[in-house]
Amino acid sequence: MNSLPSSDPHHSSRRCLPQWIQRAWLAVCAVFLLPSCTAVVGQMTMGQVDKALQLRKAPSLHGWSTGSREAAPLLKTVEVRTGLLLSHWDSISVGSHAGKNGSEIFDVSFTGKSGSISSAVPITKDGYFLTAAHCVTNGDMTLVALNDRLQLIKTQARVVWLGNTGPHGPDLAVIQAPVTPAFPFQLAKVERLKPDTAVAATGWSGIVHDNPLGATAAGRILNVSEVQTDENGTAWRVVGHDVPLNFGDSGGPLVLADGRLAGINSCIGVTVTGFVRTTLGFSGRADRPLYGYAGEACLPNPEWLRGVIEKDRAGRRRGKR
Repeated sequence: MNSLPSSDPHHSSRRCLPQWIQRAWLAVCAVFLLPSCTAVVGQMTMGQVDKALQLRKAPSLHGWSTGSREAAPLLKTVEVRTGLLLSHWDSISVGSHAGKNGSEIFDVSFTGKSGSISSAVPITKDGYFLTAAHCVTNGDMTLVALNDRLQLIKTQARVVWLGNTGPHGPDLAVIQAPVTPAFPFQLAKVERLKPDTAVAATGWSGIVHDNPLGATAAGRILNVSEVQTDENGTAWRVVGHDVPLNFGDSGGPLVLADGRLAGINSCIGVTVTGFVRTTLGFSGRADRPLYGYAGEACLPNPEWLRGVIEKDRAGRRRGKR
């Protein structure tokens, strides 16, 4: 995207319109001209939405309770269980150092100008991960994940199955890498997915925003679709929720209080009214959901997913992978 020109400090302030008028004009442009001006207006306005959502992450966790004693450390572990998917970076390195309390702190660094950052969710001990289809790029994909020895490693990932990022298919992908994940996620039972059910989500947006508090946030399920299918037999459900998500969280997990996977985060949406309010600077209190906002996660049918993985395993055993 093209960047907006920065203001000139040598210009007199008397030549500038008041800030509220500038914001109002941008909001009008965003509503009426966005389809043809995405590169300029879209960058600023979506950046404001992204910031408003980021500010809501930490407050969203206040008072969020887990559903069982076993799930008590969920919010502390869900991030490290989630893989990092990197594409088109010049160099990538991983390491660790000792924290102040003696705990091990993982380090990930990468260099380049046009790389992508997203998340991936381990679901089996033999290295199968779920992510969003729009996170999968052509060329090399590097997966950074915690293995069963509690070491953060980087390895190449390959695409097993790729969904459709358009309106008629699931924004979902299955990838595989030569790693034994420390803590794979288990899919939640559909009957547990009901409106107003507490959920949490995470990803690697913290590394994008250099946020020391991480990327984990909480909210509630808004709605759950019926089973959707396509001509290839793919089966999935769409789970709507109000957990704040940022760039880098795509492909990350939406989880129930017991830690089971309720979906793979795919996209966000904001109503026109919410979009304009945020653009004008009236996004509301950070401890409340952003007005007009909703996120979407894709949950694959367990039987369908099992079939995709078993078919790939069979191919690997025959030496085709």
